[in-house]
Amino acid sequence: MNNIKTIIGIGLLYVLMNNASAIVVMPEITTVVPVSSTDMTRLKCVHGQISAVDYVAGTGLIHTTHKNNKNTIINFQQLDDGVERKIISAKVSFGIICADEYYQLVLDPQPMETQVIQLQLPELKITAKSNKTSNENKSNEQVLLDLIKQSRDQSFNQKISLDEKIYLGDLQLKLLNETNVAGTNYQIKRFVITSNKEASLSEKDFINTKLGSGNIRAISLDDQQLNKAKNYTYLHLVLDRGN
Repeated sequence: MNNIKTIIGIGLLYVLMNNASAIVVMPEITTVVPVSSTDMTRLKCVHGQISAVDYVAGTGLIHTTHKNNKNTIINFQQLDDGVERKIISAKVSFGIICADEYYQLVLDPQPMETQVIQLQLPELKITAKSNKTSNENKSNEQVLLDLIKQSRDQSFNQKISLDEKIYLGDLQLKLLNETNVAGTNYQIKRFVITSNKEASLSEKDFINTKLGSGNIRAISLDDQQLNKAKNYTYLHLVLDRGN
């Protein structure tokens, strides 16, 4: 019977915590977070694992990190001297490392219901971590080939350039978009090339130009010929942005 009660209790806690309201916190910024002074609060590491928790002892705060290191439960111990029960109300500085990022919180105990604190990452950092993980086991050549493919697929966040045109002989080039690839030192540029005359093109024609300022690491053309039937094509560059 006691085991049944325990199972029911754990199940009830799971339901309560999953139905709790949520607040999103970002790293590197000290954030004051209202938390329940009498109920549990869950901190959820959204994009990785919790590796460390730091706070001053003697504040009444206690924590338990789940074995999967994705969640930490915190709550305040109530002081009871047998005459009266004292509810903790003093703010507590609380640090936590999630997904190798440091989150600095100031916990502000309030008479409120339980809630979830989601330890999030900015979109750019999520992309950077994803790119780093994806590229770990790839050769440099494969990384460059993948970036050329991304340029063709236009499956990355793009920055539309100004209406700037570059002339190379009879060719006119216009920068359509450029992207700094998060988590790498690379930048992708995509140009449209047009000509009023027939032209045979080669990637070598564009290596020693001002298009890449000597930092071109990969280059690819969609077409090798321009003519009356099709007087345009696309040029894709991968450049090294340096450190």
